[in-house]
Amino acid sequence: MTPDETGWKVGGRLWWMWAFSSDKVTVYSIQPGRGYEQAIRPMVVTRKVWGGNRTERGAHTHSVLVSILQACRQQFRPATAFLQKSLQLPKPKALELIPTTPR
Repeated sequence: MTPDETGWKVGGRLWWMWAFSSDKVTVYSIQPGRGYEQAIRPMVVTRKVWGGNRTERGAHTHSVLVSILQACRQQFRPATAFLQKSLQLPKPKALELIPTTPR
């Protein structure tokens, strides 16, 4: 996810419009400041209202998924195809995210 901000007038005062973009979605948030708290607020709200993170197991599953997505991105692998193939395996197996041969 890539964040960016730009000035935005609200009632004649300068606020900040934050945009958070990925290859699938863009989220906008208009905040009174441009500090760290305002930068992470949309992500925190999303995490808190998304049902999967309301339990310890859901939070763990979410952190594993984010880790897999990041590893795929770093290795220039299509994450969707990788996850689909992995989820269709008849038995669970260790995910092979580290290339076996040098690129």
